[in-house]
Amino acid sequence: MMEKHERRSIEMLEYVFSPDDEIFLSALLSLAFRLRKQGKFVEAEGYYQRALTGNEATSEKNSFFSFHIMLLFSELLRDMDDPEGAERYLRQSIPGIERIKGRNHELTLSGVHILGELMQSRASFEEAEKLFSRAWNGRKQVLGPHESETLSSLQGLAICLQRRGQYCHSERLFREALIGYEAAFGRSDPKTLECVFNTSRVIYQQERYKDARELFERAVAERDRLLKTDTEESLVKLIGEGICLRLKGKLRASEKYNPQGRRRPRKNEGKGPWVNTCKFEQPGNNSSTSRQMEKSYRASGRGCRRDREDLWPLLS
Repeated sequence: MMEKHERRSIEMLEYVFSPDDEIFLSALLSLAFRLRKQGKFVEAEGYYQRALTGNEATSEKNSFFSFHIMLLFSELLRDMDDPEGAERYLRQSIPGIERIKGRNHELTLSGVHILGELMQSRASFEEAEKLFSRAWNGRKQVLGPHESETLSSLQGLAICLQRRGQYCHSERLFREALIGYEAAFGRSDPKTLECVFNTSRVIYQQERYKDARELFERAVAERDRLLKTDTEESLVKLIGEGICLRLKGKLRASEKYNPQGRRRPRKNEGKGPWVNTCKFEQPGNNSSTSRQMEKSYRASGRGCRRDREDLWPLLS
């Protein structure tokens, strides 16, 4: 309903104001933002392009409003899997907003955080670490240490350190973020549980399997309680338990945690390297769709091999 009213208001404003008027451009941005949140990216892109074109016709190309449009458009391009375009607009808008509003303005820090996410997704972890560090320190001063945006930047920094192999430092930051999420949102909030999973992962990478398992089981138990189910989540819990046992060298003990209750094939048993721990191999699931999904899953190289140690992607 709101979207319909906004479309109607844009049609009316178009008759009253020129295409480069700030009131008309603000209406375009409002509708584009709403469409983006609804997943209508192509239509939202059209309205953002209209706003950019209209703003370029004014004499204030380097105004705060102009840089704000670029920042909003960069978020849409990121959602549309266009990291190059998003990065281009971010690198134009961040210095402009910083020059006009200051280094620690909320929009400046928001742009820095988004650019950090882009660099992280492109494996530029060194630059991403600097960006997340700047965003976290700035947001901590401006918004407070337990705000969602601050904790998001802190967790992004911890992930960068984890990817660079600095597990101890990463764990310390994850635990700090976890304390913040628990204080701000509670133990059962999805953001808190995501942080618990991330913390357990970095502890797992340090081969402290008991501590990792305790955190992992806590997250699964909370998620089970929220979802009121014990089917898929219990399966995930069993897979996690098996990983911890196997990496400690207890291969025979880990066999009983195979989700289907089958023992692992021996070396020359003729079944190949695949172990029946893939999520498509559920008991009684013999549909052609399931077999097709399993086939494509294995062909992609993401299946579960007997010698594969890192199964954490299956746990999230």
